Amino acid sequence: STGASPALYRRIRLAERTLEFLSGRLAPPASALGTVATFAALPPDAESLLLEDEALVGRITRAVASPAQLVVLRGGLGVGRKSLAGAAARELGAPVLGIDLSRAALEPAELARSLTTLFREARMQQAVLVLDRADEFADREGQAGLWPILTERIAQSALQIAVVCEHNPPWLARLPRVIVELDVPFPSEEIQHRLWVRHLPPALHLEADLSIDAIVHKYALSGGSILATTDELTRIDHIHGRGG
Repeated sequence: STGASPALYRRIRLAERTLEFLSGRLAPPASALGTVATFAALPPDAESLLLEDEALVGRITRAVASPAQLVVLRGGLGVGRKSLAGAAARELGAPVLGIDLSRAALEPAELARSLTTLFREARMQQAVLVLDRADEFADREGQAGLWPILTERIAQSALQIAVVCEHNPPWLARLPRVIVELDVPFPSEEIQHRLWVRHLPPALHLEADLSIDAIVHKYALSGGSILATTDELTRIDHIHGRGG
């Protein structure tokens, strides 16, 4: 709409400038390895359109259902990897326990204690275990000695496990389990457009040159990044007030 007031137009311009910042720096909230994060009740998220892909959810559910398999969900930040793991767990009637391996303890004894606690908790809850940012676990020179502490726990476990990563971590090659690799696609421009429409605050009326089509064309954002950006738009609108 070209009828937006100058004040609202300026606020939209300010919000648009946050897109470049957000698109390069967003990461999902994460927990330390010693603190088990529960995703049993997933919040409404920008990957909801992806979860409408019943074929993809079905493939992941069948793969996760077998404890003999290790499911690797590959893709960029915010494309819905953990949401898909959560959807598969719901199909199986199981809760989800998730950890951020990039924050794992780097002292062997502490790491072993944390993993023992985590795997015991997952076993007691009969939960699907999601190992997030797995390719960032002990990924620096000289840290490969920590890999066996994790891989031995996985190999000895009968848990249903999903590994979330951008690239396959090198320690996967040490596991005796069958590895099922699934690539989670980046949302198409059509899906990005639908996500913007679904989550953009209705009170914000974009000028013609700030149309959703223009935003999608200029910024390739994943679902999680779109949600975070629309949240920022809402925050800015509340801070500055409405109208002109």
